Amino acid sequence: MTETGVSALYNRYRAIIYRRCRLMLGNRVAAEDATQEIFLKVMEHLDKVPNSDDGLLWLHRVTTNHCLNELRYAKRRAHTHSINDQEPASSSGETRLANRDLVQRMMARVPRRTRVSAWLRHVDGMTHSEVGRTIGLSRRTIFKHLAEFQEAARNFLHVRGDERRPR
Repeated sequence: MTETGVSALYNRYRAIIYRRCRLMLGNRVAAEDATQEIFLKVMEHLDKVPNSDDGLLWLHRVTTNHCLNELRYAKRRAHTHSINDQEPASSSGETRLANRDLVQRMMARVPRRTRVSAWLRHVDGMTHSEVGRTIGLSRRTIFKHLAEFQEAARNFLHVRGDERRPR
């Protein structure tokens, strides 16, 4: 991928990456900084960016890892001095992290075409229309993909629940 490719990625996914950073970091300024840093990392590792639909999932993974590292660093810094500009973490942030973990486990269990839709909807909290516009699919197709994902999740959770029950 060329530098022009980075510009295209930035123009296409900047808002999505910012939203993800904002949800995870809970701070507008930190999210703006993180978004810029993530795209700088993308420029440094152009050879690793998938050229397919997996590019967005790759960016999400980079974003999530970056934000988790930032949260760890902030926690360490909080022990040495107070961080006054950080907004309090919300329970919806914790829910989104739990959703992210479940969605990650489900990725191998659903068709490839369903993965991006599920991630954008269940982790990033986009509406069906936003997901459709982001990946260029109709709202109806997004509903179908998410229904497939939810059925797979129900089956996964049901099987795991049965494994825990004593016989």
